[in-house]
Amino acid sequence: MASALNLLQAIYTALWSALWIAAALLARVVTGGTAVPLAMARRFWAPGLLRAGGMRVEVAGLDHLDLSKPYFFAANHQSLLDVPVLYEALP
Repeated sequence: MASALNLLQAIYTALWSALWIAAALLARVVTGGTAVPLAMARRFWAPGLLRAGGMRVEVAGLDHLDLSKPYFFAANHQSLLDVPVLYEALP
């Protein structure tokens, strides 16, 4: 049963990512920049992947950041979910 669920999640991940990659490429061509495709990844792609896996991202401590300053965040890449989690968590 677990392997069937894993297979369904893998198929969903591939199809969901292909859909949003195609949409982001089209948005980049139309807008001529990267702001819209990155916003699409943050708003649609990442949450869709995380919710499908039953995950919820909880962020603590953003109130301690001065958002007028630049910051550097590094992920340790312990899993394939680092990128969607960063898109979901960071402003």
